[in-house]
Amino acid sequence: MKRYKIIPLIITTCLLFYGCGAPSDLEISANDAPITVPAPEITITEPPITNSPDIKEDEEIEEISCDIIPDDFSYALDVSINPHIRLFFDDTHVINGVEYLNQDAIDAYSDLTFLNRSMENGIYELLDAAETKEYLQSDSTISLTLSQTSETVSDNQMLIDAAKCVDTYYDSLEDADTIRPEVELNVADEVSEKTQISTPQKCASCGGKGASCSECNGTSIVRCKRCNGGYETCGVCGGSGVDPTDGVRACGGCGGNGGFTCSWCSGALQHICPICWGENTCGTCGGNGYY
Repeated sequence: MKRYKIIPLIITTCLLFYGCGAPSDLEISANDAPITVPAPEITITEPPITNSPDIKEDEEIEEISCDIIPDDFSYALDVSINPHIRLFFDDTHVINGVEYLNQDAIDAYSDLTFLNRSMENGIYELLDAAETKEYLQSDSTISLTLSQTSETVSDNQMLIDAAKCVDTYYDSLEDADTIRPEVELNVADEVSEKTQISTPQKCASCGGKGASCSECNGTSIVRCKRCNGGYETCGVCGGSGVDPTDGVRACGGCGGNGGFTCSWCSGALQHICPICWGENTCGTCGGNGYY
């Protein structure tokens, strides 16, 4: 009988343990729910607004200067085509300084060596570079300006010499007269006021070339006007060969020949031009080309 009383007790105890240890439906539902974590607050801080400095489009950029300006010089000549350059000269007319007056001058001439060059060589190289780089055309004008002088300079001969250098350069080229540009000479106002140096005036006879003598047309030789076929009639007897004092003896002037070989041309029928004496220079300006 005791056995039967124990069995219900065991069953009751098991039920009590089961009820205490198993989670309820509410607890299961709560455990299965997803865990929601609140999102942290994110604070966005705007960077401080700073005004960038204005960029100047025309801001000057420092460049390496090619200029060599001497402390002591006799005069300065500006040579302007489109490249504009200033050459400084000493008392012996040798270049001792250079100033590039625009960017085209730097582009055209900065690779040339001007220092210690004569005026002729310096201008030759300058013109050659301008021709090669196509700055100088047949319709261009080459402007030569006496821009600065020392106290010892009293005339404009250096301008005339520079113009001659230009003409000599073009005389050496083929089709010189076709491609020869106009040459313009000037004296800066401050130079004219300080030294009373005037601008040279171009000779109307030679057009500034200083050549092409009007008597010989640039040949330096003229036909002899004193003789006839290389033979000169005796001025004593008039060609008779007889002494005019008695009409019998032989003329003392020609030895009875009535004449002699022309003393001017030596029978060659032509002789050196008596106007330019073989220098082939204009008889009006004496070869300067300018007054």
